[in-house]
Amino acid sequence: MSSQGSATGGWLKWEWVWVAGLAIVALLMRVILLGRAPPGVRFDELVNVKMADHIYAGEWPIYFQEAWGHEPLYHYFHAVGMSLLGKTVLGVRLTSILFGILGVLAAYLLFRRLFGWRVALIAAALLATSFWSLMYSRIGLRHISLPPWICLTAYLYWRGLETPTEKRARTILWLGLGGLCQGLLLYTYFAIRAVPLIFGAFTFYLLLVHPDKLRGRWWGLLLFFVLPVLMITPMVLYLRQHPELEQRLGQVGAEILSGLRQGNLIPLLKSILATLKMFSIEGDPEWLYNISGRPVFAPLTAILFYGSLLVALWRWRQPKRAFLLLWLGAGIAPTLFSWPPGSLGHSIAAQPAVYCLPALLLVDALDWARERVWLRRAAQALAAVTL
Repeated sequence: MSSQGSATGGWLKWEWVWVAGLAIVALLMRVILLGRAPPGVRFDELVNVKMADHIYAGEWPIYFQEAWGHEPLYHYFHAVGMSLLGKTVLGVRLTSILFGILGVLAAYLLFRRLFGWRVALIAAALLATSFWSLMYSRIGLRHISLPPWICLTAYLYWRGLETPTEKRARTILWLGLGGLCQGLLLYTYFAIRAVPLIFGAFTFYLLLVHPDKLRGRWWGLLLFFVLPVLMITPMVLYLRQHPELEQRLGQVGAEILSGLRQGNLIPLLKSILATLKMFSIEGDPEWLYNISGRPVFAPLTAILFYGSLLVALWRWRQPKRAFLLLWLGAGIAPTLFSWPPGSLGHSIAAQPAVYCLPALLLVDALDWARERVWLRRAAQALAAVTL
């Protein structure tokens, strides 16, 4: 079975057991010693508690002015979580824990659709146990709410693209639901504003390279792209009336954006170089919740990541690999134009795609080895000699 096998078919007999196991592992890794790692509740989390207090007081802001401006969606879920468990460590972090687990499950659902159950299982397992996901799942901040929404939006988008054209109503339904998810996604975190570029660029790619895949789907695609615009318009209009509220972009991107306005590319080039090192050499320098300088991958996983990236570039005409490339590029774009370089928070939109790439190459390599009879016989001979 190739890495693409059983991508859209029925689930295997034991697949629900694997997924349940993934969910349990993800849960345990996010709750064990929660009050000790990271130690205590930090200032940023307390600011989020203050936003929940606004909601408890009957306020329903479309944009929060605290902490240099916050999109609101996470904070409404956060308020619900604290209403259940109070202002305890678990209460403050419950919402992030649940979003972290949902991100693992949504990634499995999406990557199974795209590449089959084996890639999905490995990618979801990497995501469930990765420091990047664990770090944001164990603090009461909004970053971790992005991956599940992105994966669900992408899943619905692909369901719409792959539904037979004669089932037009179902195609429109899937893409319309994807548009709704994308609209909600835009209310989570400023780095998510790059996400519509993924779907816009990929749809344009299909128009140029695989136009047949868009045939009969234009009404659904119209919903997919127009619904988010309609949904985000109230917040956009509010921010136009209150430009002083949105200070976050100016705070994290001032040096690079100022340099570009003056024709100085040096800050941007330095940021690009530092960001490219984040996967294997030197990671996010922040230390409040992170292990400063820790790269995303260990050496072996980094090799799989870069190898898969090269394969995807080589096979760019394969739509699903092209989609991963565009997702990765758009996902890390915010950290190219902001400080600190290689920020795990600013590039979190790319997180699911990052962990799918090594899983994809690993399954490709296993398939390649299995198809080589001589290699299988050599392995059997070696096993016979050594045993």
